Amino acid sequence: MLAIAIALLWGIWVVWMAPQPQFVITDKTVATSWNYTDLGPHQWGDLQPEFQTCAVGQTQSPLALFSQSSAPALESSVSWHYQPSLGIVQAANTTLQIRVTGSNTLQLGADRYKLEQIHFHYPSEHHIQGKQSAMEVHFVHRHTSQEIAVLAVLVEPGATNPMFAHILQRCPIQAHLSQVIYFDPAALLPQGDRPYYRYLGSLTTPPCTEGVRWLVLVQPISLGAEQIEQYQALYAPNARPLQKIMTHGVQYYVPDEKTAT
Repeated sequence: MLAIAIALLWGIWVVWMAPQPQFVITDKTVATSWNYTDLGPHQWGDLQPEFQTCAVGQTQSPLALFSQSSAPALESSVSWHYQPSLGIVQAANTTLQIRVTGSNTLQLGADRYKLEQIHFHYPSEHHIQGKQSAMEVHFVHRHTSQEIAVLAVLVEPGATNPMFAHILQRCPIQAHLSQVIYFDPAALLPQGDRPYYRYLGSLTTPPCTEGVRWLVLVQPISLGAEQIEQYQALYAPNARPLQKIMTHGVQYYVPDEKTAT
């Protein structure tokens, strides 16, 4: 028994330390019943009964966000705690997705959400002050109650991001393949002051489930122009059109000089 235990531990250590993990077959091939072209956003609500919310929902995402038309959030009760973790990179439907392991959390008031996956959109889905960014990163979290919270980070061309380069190097082209990597989610977040918008919205892809808590950071991160072009060469545009603001309860928070980090 001791020999078996040692062998198992050695196997785990080898997987953890391997600099170039091998491609593995995922549990199932992802079947796409919607897309952004012939089965695009304007048709989503009619494609399947469970997609009806995409057409008739009252708090759909994404939104055009303006500070002057948003209610001020006088106090921030938001924090996130990300650390280097194992992830599984895969081509999922219309984007690159990283399924995240470990204890990475988003704290919204008294509610703690665990980071489940990270994926990308281009161009950006949310617009801030009338501007659409080159890309948008979604950090998708889930509460023990199954409620979802998404932290959105915009992307602008600029300095090369080493962590994104690390992810792209391990990006499988085929949907039924995935690859294990060791990466730091925090490397895809902006540094310094972090003003943000928050509101109650929906998933931006079918089934467009509502009740999603959104946190959209104003300050973008930068990716090298060549990194953005490389991503665009792998995936087609996947930004849902802007949705009408209704009862979303959009708030805008700006940290003061004493609390800014």
